[in-house]
Amino acid sequence: STHLAREVARDGEGASRLVTVRVLGARDESDAKKAAMTIANSPLVKTAIFGGDPNWGRIAAAAGRSSAQFEAKNLKIKIGEIEVLQNGEPLEYSQVAAEAALQESEVVIEIDLGAGDKGWTARATTLAHCVVLGAALLALFSLMQGMPRVASIALLAAAAFFIDGGVMADQADGEGGIGAVR
Repeated sequence: STHLAREVARDGEGASRLVTVRVLGARDESDAKKAAMTIANSPLVKTAIFGGDPNWGRIAAAAGRSSAQFEAKNLKIKIGEIEVLQNGEPLEYSQVAAEAALQESEVVIEIDLGAGDKGWTARATTLAHCVVLGAALLALFSLMQGMPRVASIALLAAAAFFIDGGVMADQADGEGGIGAVR
């Protein structure tokens, strides 16, 4: 079932990269899922990944917004194999290596909340420029043709594609099961 979850997410229309968000060390499964899904759905995290910016602050902020219970002083974050935050403190790391990890076809973000022993993995995608550009061009063409309603819908679609990008929760504590697809 993990393989199927990966392939469904990877096959999303306009997806440029598969993003795997692994949350470890949560107090309970509910907190792990909340944190994983909030990080995977975060427009700020997605734009950082899309732009190749290893901005661990966006990941930490998304975890904080998730309502999962943890203390920032226990937080650990890895981007690919690069540890960027440990015990709530930024580490010295190779910016070049972290940027390279974000250019892989599958980007892995691992965050340990340091609050327990539960975990959850979510999968999401970033988008290719062509999806957003295509919707924007449709909006422009519709305006030129005197169809403002179609233009508005196309612009909303472009924004929704850019912000959402698709996300799937696929496992808790390393056990199978596909979760909800948005």
